[in-house]
Formats: sequence, C-alpha cells, structure tokens
Amino acid sequence: MKRIGYVATLILILLSCKDQANEKPLSMEDIVAHSDKYKENDTPVKESKTFFFYDSLSPIAQRIVDTLSLMKESILLSDSLLPPDRFLFSSKEKWTGRSQESTILISQWKYKDSLQTKNAFFNWLDCFGKSCASLRLFEEKKLSKESFLFFILERRMIYVSTSAKMDAKKMIESLAVTFPKDRILYVISQSVGRKTEWWTFVDEEWTLKKEGI
Repeated sequence: MKRIGYVATLILILLSCKDQANEKPLSMEDIVAHSDKYKENDTPVKESKTFFFYDSLSPIAQRIVDTLSLMKESILLSDSLLPPDRFLFSSKEKWTGRSQESTILISQWKYKDSLQTKNAFFNWLDCFGKSCASLRLFEEKKLSKESFLFFILERRMIYVSTSAKMDAKKMIESLAVTFPKDRILYVISQSVGRKTEWWTFVDEEWTLKKEGI
C-alpha cells in the first residue's frame, strides 16, 4: 500500500510540473497598462516660456520701448558708463534695442528734485563725448558723430543715441506722450552730420528754438 501511495504522489507531482511549464510568463506590458499619453521611447515635452530682457525693465522703461517702437526681443541691458553716473541719482536704467532702422541706446536717470537733474545735465553739456566738447544753452553745435536726443524732465533725464539718422520730432512726440503730466525742461537733438537743435512746445506743437531767441 505504501508503494502505491508513493507512485500516486509521484504522478501528481509530474502532472503539476507539466501544467506550470505550459504557462506563459507575464511581461511588464501585461502587468502595467499602456499609457495613452506617451508612446514607447517618447520624451515628455516640457512647456517653456521665452524670457526677454524687456520683461525686466521698469513699467516706465517698457512704455518708452513701446512708444519708440523697439522690438522687444532685441532688448538687451547695457552696462555702458556715461557722465551722469558720476552724480547723485535715485535710480537708473540703460538698455539697447532695435527699431526698423537701427540699434538704439536708451538711458534714463531718476532724481529726487530738479536741482539734481539740472546739475547732472549741465555738467554733461560742459564735457560731452570723447573730445569733451562743451555746449552753451540753446547753442547750435556739432557735438557727436552719432544722432542723440536729450529729453529732460524735472526729475528725470532720458538720453537716446544711435549711429543712424533720427526722426527727432517723432521721438520727442512719443516721449512727451509717455510723460503727459511731467514738466519738460529741455529737449535737445542732433542728427548724424548736423548741429544740435533745441526744441520747444508752442501752440500744441514741437518746434525748433533758434539760437539767441
């Protein structure tokens, strides 16, 4: 009887091994459901936001960029040193940007009062450019090989320069719109190859002020 029991047990073991051998092993694809979002070997795409230096400018500086029609993607902060940097100011910003015509450097300094503004402005006119040329009030004189514009408010000085010709009147009108409530003290421009021009606002229009008048 014991022998019969051993034989029966052996048969059962053999049959069990056979059934396990016929079973198909499961893969990870059978265990984990397929993803509908990503296919095999696909890399998830991360959303990226383009950052321009324009975004780092102050709201007023951004308005200046917009009124002068500079391309936002071309804006770069500038570390250039200019004479007003030696005098007292509350804050300053300098940047370059491209218009349809040329690259433009724009700088602005903010002051606590008009005395600080005038001090920085007239000291610059006493020694302008590499040649340290001086300019008297309302004088017409060639100071630079580049075009430039001074836009002087009571507590702010804006300086614009470019190597290309400049539509000074259009630029002045744009800046005036940007600061509708601020008192404008002086506006000077010079285009490439020409002398300085002083501007005044008369009868709702920006016109040239002649030397000695």
